[in-house]
Amino acid sequence: MRKLGFGILMIAVLAITGSAQDRRPAELPDLVEQYLSGAEERQTDKLGWFSVNGSLNRVFQDNDYNSFLEAQNSIVQTGGTYSTFTYAPSFGIDFGIMLNDRFGLGLGGDFWLKIGGDVDGPMTTTSELIEAPTSNVSVIGFRAGVQYYLLNPPTPDRFLEGMAVKAISSIGFYSASWEFVGPSNTLNLATEIAEAPAEEFQDSKPAFELGIGVDYPFAKGWGVSFSSSYLYLNFTDVSWYNDADEEIVASFNGTESGRVDLDFSGFRGRLEITKFFAW
Repeated sequence: MRKLGFGILMIAVLAITGSAQDRRPAELPDLVEQYLSGAEERQTDKLGWFSVNGSLNRVFQDNDYNSFLEAQNSIVQTGGTYSTFTYAPSFGIDFGIMLNDRFGLGLGGDFWLKIGGDVDGPMTTTSELIEAPTSNVSVIGFRAGVQYYLLNPPTPDRFLEGMAVKAISSIGFYSASWEFVGPSNTLNLATEIAEAPAEEFQDSKPAFELGIGVDYPFAKGWGVSFSSSYLYLNFTDVSWYNDADEEIVASFNGTESGRVDLDFSGFRGRLEITKFFAW
């Protein structure tokens, strides 16, 4: 009887041991697969982008800069005339990160091509001779913006799938430099008399942008974007300072109330190429 009981016990121990050995090889691949799957999810749960863009800025035709140059042209007798403008091309770069499924935060720069240029000289007016007349404006800005995807937001694993629609807004800080050589329509605000020659007028101001855009994929991780927006950008303290640290402004009529602003607000269209990346 004791031998029979001992035999049954040994059979039970061997059965349990064999069952455990059978399970170990089967469990190891499952654990490895689960680990790799979890690691892959952790590696692709963030989405960012880098983009380059070109914009066409449609500035309102009726602005101080154009009106001032038209007033100068009206007194030109010989030589070239100053060119007004309505459209101003610009280009930029941006990078950003999606904060959640639909909401993204970006930083970027905006660089405008030079507005205006040299004028055929010498120029003679009703009272002056200007050997090398010129009027050109340079604008550069940096911005921080947000975008909210209304339709088909990009994802870390698939990026863009079909057309996506987004709302965009940004706040930035822009600087303008205006080189003007021409008739002496400048005013020293300290002495209230004209001062020539003028140097480079400068100003810096914040800017605000609001618009809507459409993204469309053209390759894995790549997208092309078209957007339309309104940019508020007005330089209202355009001036330069002489050696006595006195402020000099351009003026229509030789008074402070006639000082010239650079009002560059208007609508803009933008074409953008975007590279998405995940980690």
